[in-house]
Amino acid sequence: MSDDHISPREFGRLESEVSTLTELVKAQTVAMQLMSARLDTMNQTLTEAKGGWRMLMMLGGVAGLIGTFLGWFLTHTIHIAPKP
Repeated sequence: MSDDHISPREFGRLESEVSTLTELVKAQTVAMQLMSARLDTMNQTLTEAKGGWRMLMMLGGVAGLIGTFLGWFLTHTIHIAPKP
């Protein structure tokens, strides 16, 4: 006899291992899909936050510009002290 033959018991054991590994791969696939969905949600949230920070910085810059202009204008045009 050649060594290529496998006993029915060994075949059953291997078949069981393949079935178990198949189920594990299916479970991992589902877990990976859930993680991918969570990462997409996190990425979208971070993208929105990045736009919000940009808007806040722009508003701060505009407010600083307006404040600086008003300060310059008031100090150069309005004189509170009486004129000699």
